[in-house]
Amino acid sequence: MTDRNTDEPLTLNDKPMGAWEEAAAMGIGMRILEYTLSLTPDERLRFHDSKLKLFLMLERRAGDFTDGVKSS
Repeated sequence: MTDRNTDEPLTLNDKPMGAWEEAAAMGIGMRILEYTLSLTPDERLRFHDSKLKLFLMLERRAGDFTDGVKSS
């Protein structure tokens, strides 16, 4: 992986970073990635489904809230 502005690889203390370090340096949440990789495929599906249900519930509630707001 390279820096977006140049073709030079990212470095840490003048040493090239590995892909894991580069991803973390760019703000990718490595803890959640490590957690999901520790799960079995069935556990990953349940984890995904629970997050999807939460997202859909929040989206529905946000829609209920905005439906009650009148445009000016």
